[in-house]
Amino acid sequence: MHDLTQRQHTEHLLESVLESVNDAILTIDADGVIRAVNPAATRLFGHPSAAMLGRDISMLMPEPYASEHHLHLTKHRQRGVVSSAGAGREVLGMHADDTTFPIEISVAGFSLNGAQHFTGVVRDITERKKLEEQFRQAHKMEAFGQLAGGVAHDFNNLLTIILGETELLVSSVPCDDPLAEPLTAVYEAGQRAAGLTRQLL
Repeated sequence: MHDLTQRQHTEHLLESVLESVNDAILTIDADGVIRAVNPAATRLFGHPSAAMLGRDISMLMPEPYASEHHLHLTKHRQRGVVSSAGAGREVLGMHADDTTFPIEISVAGFSLNGAQHFTGVVRDITERKKLEEQFRQAHKMEAFGQLAGGVAHDFNNLLTIILGETELLVSSVPCDDPLAEPLTAVYEAGQRAAGLTRQLL
């Protein structure tokens, strides 16, 4: 009776832990059949637990990951039980509506009643991937800004010389000179270009 009470207490404690964690936890046998899932797994993949238990784990993966998973299982069966079959591996998961999403999985092997099993901890990394993409885009924009700033700075230096020389020519040419109007047009265009450069800077 004492042993039974202790076992019930341990099972209740384990069940409480599995229900409280945010990451999905799934246990499969050596053939890849799902034997246990926690509530987070049903929320993450969108399947009720009854729809997952007894089914092949590949139901939660798009191709080519589903096929690759069976190759991994075969290799691990040949090696025997391993403490870790993969930690922090990034793949794609599949919701009940067949939409895919990025996940990070860590898998550990164990033996139960002489049979090999694997427990996988699955984390949805959609938000992390979005942040990484935003960071990459921000980095690109920063690099583009530096490039544009450098070009604008060099162009501004050239315009300073062009405007300075043109201004001298405009002031030295009489108003009735045929060159007066073209020189003025060049000078005004140079000033507009300098305004654009200031905006870039």
